[in-house]
Amino acid sequence: MARPPLVRDRRPLYLQAVEAIQTYVADRGLAAGDRLPSEVELGALLGVGRSTIREAMGHLELARVVERRRGVGTLFLGTHGPAAVGLETLESLESLAARQGWRCQTKDVQIRGGKADDEQARRLEIEPGSPVSIISRTKGRDGVPLAEMVSVVPAEVIPLTALEIEFEESITELMTRRHSPQVRFARAEVTAVPCDNQRARRLGVPSGSPLVVMDEVFLGESAQVLAWNVLYFVPSGIRLEVIRRAGPGPRLSPVSGDGARRVTV
Repeated sequence: MARPPLVRDRRPLYLQAVEAIQTYVADRGLAAGDRLPSEVELGALLGVGRSTIREAMGHLELARVVERRRGVGTLFLGTHGPAAVGLETLESLESLAARQGWRCQTKDVQIRGGKADDEQARRLEIEPGSPVSIISRTKGRDGVPLAEMVSVVPAEVIPLTALEIEFEESITELMTRRHSPQVRFARAEVTAVPCDNQRARRLGVPSGSPLVVMDEVFLGESAQVLAWNVLYFVPSGIRLEVIRRAGPGPRLSPVSGDGARRVTV
């Protein structure tokens, strides 16, 4: 692997390893069915422990990017199938596409100013009637509609005139590249809604068909709400996933008088 050991950042180490492994796959031009180095070899190349590599491989296996076969090793499966979005990481679709080897397009971008209605004010934690900017756009994967996004940004965070100049494709990337404020984390919930007529035309799906909705607010320093973002995904084009780590499990109490252990749940 022609790359130095990982340069640590704020992301969990295993996610940095995931990105590095995918870069290795792209740099080497691996095809579906090609074998990856062993966990020990990858750990040495990246300068991380085997447990980190094992967790990264588990993430890639859940995303159906690799497959581990006993007696054979870890095989690259290719980048086909729905885009796999990990809920534990805040990143743009553009960044996700670059890692997974597909093209993300942005079209039908509309930016307009307005005054916050009651729901926008509640989600943004501002006064009703405060000036906001609303950005709507459609996302595609390799030319096929994938999602519609609507973002609401308080004018005190980014003025409308600045948004019109600086916004390109991603509100996440715009927020994180500005010096102040910066996105620190997001609170998100996932639901499903029937697709209305207008959105159905834009996304190329039947009216009334289900859409997966990710509703999130971006927060910065001192938990200031920076933006409210709603993503309407076409279910066939996306797979949302989260890694659930095992808890501490049952606790064993000291040995009782009869020599048996009692399990405390």
